[in-house]
Amino acid sequence: MRILPLIVAMGSLFSGAAYANSIGIASAASYIHGGGALITQLDTNSANYFSTLNANNLGTFGWSYTNSTGSTIANFTMFGFLDADIDSSINTFFNEYGNFIDLSLPPGAPGGSIAASSWQIDEPGFVFGTIINDLIAGSLRNENFVPSTAPDDVSTALGFVVGDLAPGQTATLTLQISTSNIGGLQQVDPDSNFGFYFNGYATTAPPPVSGVPEPDTWVLWLTGVGFCWLLLASPDAHLGPNRLIKKGNHS
Repeated sequence: MRILPLIVAMGSLFSGAAYANSIGIASAASYIHGGGALITQLDTNSANYFSTLNANNLGTFGWSYTNSTGSTIANFTMFGFLDADIDSSINTFFNEYGNFIDLSLPPGAPGGSIAASSWQIDEPGFVFGTIINDLIAGSLRNENFVPSTAPDDVSTALGFVVGDLAPGQTATLTLQISTSNIGGLQQVDPDSNFGFYFNGYATTAPPPVSGVPEPDTWVLWLTGVGFCWLLLASPDAHLGPNRLIKKGNHS
């Protein structure tokens, strides 16, 4: 009769462990496209990477890119990629699935932000997924290849079309991971009964404006001297400024 309480206790132990609700990030990257080609691929080791993610990997992260080419980059697009796992050390990483929510801006996005216009939920490419090749090609499929009916290893991607990026202009991609519904895409671990949302936005900052150079001091000096000479050379200069005004009124 002592066996049953032991089994119940062990079941409670493993059940509790299955609900650790931990999010681990295996990989995160941004693929930058412009002019119909891949410009660069950025990761979490890039100099222009930023993050406010907490110990639970909730918060924001992203990258900025400044156009230093000297010419406008047409069709500039930023893609955000996330390969994250939920409780992988407890119940593996290939038991999860994704949901498409919408392509709205997340709450708190600043005015003028650009919402995602393309998306993909896919296996990250170790078995059957094409998401990495699609990111390199600059074209997401707007499809969910890991639905609840076919759980597996989940990765997610969002695409943001900025448009023309002028010389010196900076574009910033800010991505968010939240347990609250912020739109975008959702990843769920049914064994842990836990999930998170992945969304973001892009912003642009105007290029720095070069100050208009002031005229040289000697140019100003010569202009002043020339004006004084013209005034003194006038036939009416001896009348004084007040009489010049009066005379002008009578002429």
